[in-house]
Amino acid sequence: MGGLLEAFAAGELIKQRTWSAEDFNGYHFRDRNGLEVDLAIEYAAGCIFLLAVKASQSYRPEHTKAIRTLGARLGSRFFGGAVLGLTEQGYLLGEKIYGLPLSVLWESAAQ
Repeated sequence: MGGLLEAFAAGELIKQRTWSAEDFNGYHFRDRNGLEVDLAIEYAAGCIFLLAVKASQSYRPEHTKAIRTLGARLGSRFFGGAVLGLTEQGYLLGEKIYGLPLSVLWESAAQ
């Protein structure tokens, strides 16, 4: 199910590029050592937001490992990161890293 959720999240972001007020590009990242982030969103200003998509109803420390590692490599370009999961509410998981429900991809901030 994890792969399906990753593809779904990527598809939602691709659709949002057509109407978003923010210009961005989305990428999948994996290096030769196995460090992998499901989605790296690069904004026009050069900052990058990292996403991990998990088919889980809880967050574990290992869910943020790749975001923390790649975020450190990015330095000042690291805008933040999130683990998207099957939860109903958001959590702060670390400095600039959040655990968020997958539904944030289509819900309005006003809801």
